[in-house]
This record gives sequence, structure tokens and C-alpha cells, in this order.
Amino acid sequence: MKITQKFVKWFLMILLVIIIINVLSLIFGFYQIWMAYVLLILLAGLFFLIFRKNKAGAIKFLAWLIPILLILGVLYINFLPFGYSKDYAIKIDENGDVLSNSHNVYLQDMNGTKIKKLTNFYDYGPINLIIKSKVVLKNVSVNISIEGNEFYLPYSKEDLNKSNWDYVWDFSKGIPKSLDGTAKYNKAKACAYFDSSKNQTLSYSDSSDMFENQSFIVYAEWMPDNQTGTNQQIIGHYNWELWQNKDSVRFMIGRLVDKNGSMPSINYKINETTFFNKKHNLVGVYIANENTSKGYIELWVDDKFVGKKTIGNQTIWQDYNSNRDLSFGKSGHGLAEYYSGCVYKAGFNFIDYFDIQKESFISSDKIINLPISGTGQLKEIKVNMNLENEK
Repeated sequence: MKITQKFVKWFLMILLVIIIINVLSLIFGFYQIWMAYVLLILLAGLFFLIFRKNKAGAIKFLAWLIPILLILGVLYINFLPFGYSKDYAIKIDENGDVLSNSHNVYLQDMNGTKIKKLTNFYDYGPINLIIKSKVVLKNVSVNISIEGNEFYLPYSKEDLNKSNWDYVWDFSKGIPKSLDGTAKYNKAKACAYFDSSKNQTLSYSDSSDMFENQSFIVYAEWMPDNQTGTNQQIIGHYNWELWQNKDSVRFMIGRLVDKNGSMPSINYKINETTFFNKKHNLVGVYIANENTSKGYIELWVDDKFVGKKTIGNQTIWQDYNSNRDLSFGKSGHGLAEYYSGCVYKAGFNFIDYFDIQKESFISSDKIINLPISGTGQLKEIKVNMNLENEK
């Protein structure tokens, strides 16, 4: 086949365009690994054109070069011998337009739709910060800084595992000394086991005024085994409860404002045949301030957002059976039954709003999904991902 000058001209133009695209993609954050492969193939083609008079030698050389380059690319993507560092930023301008310096980092609603405009966080509800990696990152350090007002990160398992919450009860090695009661440690399951037939419970003594005086997050990991029981308390404080039912999981708040106040709750419907005797996690969120009208409660089950219910400026009526301690396994409400099953871990964290929220954790996930919730205005999110070369 004769190679014409016209073919060479178009080939060089395409090569130049691909080089420009690679450079721009690195500058503006839309770089993809396949772009480098296309560039390498075109460079190999350029080599072939230059040395086409010695076709046998050129073909033999390319036969070795291309597989080697592909293998080196795969090895680099997976092992990153020179380390890895990326900085991303998402800004929300005064019109609410969401601007990201990379299409791999964006905001997403709970239905999986990318958010292009964000003006009212309270009406919008929780959102997700999505970070997608195009290389294999193992134990990468992720540092996130969020600027705004009246917002928070609904929960972080990493924080819970590091015991950065105000209270953490870990039952993996036994019953914590801070708790009293009759529930037993199950070594085989590494949990606190509650036998409803024996009316087993646990409680945190002298805690009647400790867990209801401001906004909070409550977290639990549990495995229910009673498929017929109702109103089984996993953890609660009378004025708020996490309950297991035969057909649902519930986060409930006690009386708001006074003795005639409402008792808002959120239910998560479950499949009776597949939900029981399996480990689950849940998060209940209570945001309340009598000086504003932006209070609400939220429920998350198995890392999925279940729902949100607004409560305006209403707060928990603390005199509602104020002598009740924090408890596991049985609520003091009249319709409550004893819980049957495991509790692996629970945590409680008071929420304070900050103008700048920082979160740091180690991740090996290809896609990082970080929930963000609040009532105010989100201004900017900065993300740094760093993996130093291990020598």
C-alpha cells in the first residue's frame, strides 16, 4: 500500500489534535486513560511512517512496543509507582449553579441524578458528593473541606470506627462496662445478643438528661431474628427510638414542644423473608432549633436515604418521661416489645454546625459516595486525594 502525502498530512493533524486534547484534559480535569492509549498508538504509527522504508524492522519493533506500552499502562494504573495526587473543587455560585473542575467529581441527588443547580438545601434534602477514580486506589488518603453554613455530614463510619463520636458502644468483644443489664455477649457472632423470651435489655445509667437537648445523629448496626415482633427497640431514649418491626424499621421522635405535641416518625418497609437474620445499619438524624423554622428528621438504612420529615421550629419536649435512661432492647412506651437479635455497634453524636467542615479518611473504593445534608447554603467543596509511593 502506497502512503500518500495527503494521508501523512491528515495523520499528523489528527496526532496534533489528540496531543492537544490530552494536554487540555490534564489541565481541566477530564483526563481519561484511554486518551493516553490513543496517543501511544498514534505515536507508534508515526514511528512506522518515519521508518516505513525498513518495514520489516519497523513492524517487528512495533510488535514488541505496543504490547509493552499497554502492559506498562495497566501496571501503572494498578500500582501507581510514582504515587498519586489529585485536587478537585466544586463551587456553587451566587445563582446556585454547580461548577466542578472535573466531570469525575460532582453532586448527585438521592435518585442518582447529577445536580446542576443548588439554591435551597433545606427544601432539596440530602445530597451525595460523588468522587470517581480512573485508577486503582488502595488506601488513598481523602481530605475534604466544605465551606458554607448550617450543614453537616450525616454520618461517617470512619469517624465511628475511630471513636470520634460523642458516644460509641462496641459489642464486638463484649458488653461495654458503661452499660448495665441482662443481655449477653455472643462470642460466635461478636455481638450483644438480646433474647426476647428472657426480657433482656441494657441501659446507660444516670443518662436521663443527656441525649435529647440538641440536634443529634444516632447510629446502630444490628441483626434482628424475631419476624413476628413489633415495636422492638434497638436503641432509644423514650423521646426518640430506633425500632424494629416485623415489616418495617422506624425512627421515631417523642412529643414535640409539650404534652400535646406530635410524634413524627419515618418508616422503612422491609421484606420479611430477606431482611431478618442479616446484618444491617441505620442512622437517625434529628435537627432542631426553636429559633429557626428548618428542623427535620431523617432516616438512613443500609447506607441508603429513606426519607425526611420537617418539624419546623419544634424541639423535643424534655419533660416527657424525663426520668428515662438510654436503653437497648426495650422501650418504656406501652406498646413496646422486647427486641430479639444482635446489636454489633451503636453510636451517638451531637451535631454542631460549622462554616467549614473537614473530613479525612482512608478509602479503597473506586467510587466514593459521601452524603451531605443541612439547612443553609453550600459554597464550595475541595477534595484532595493523595497516595504516596511506598518505598
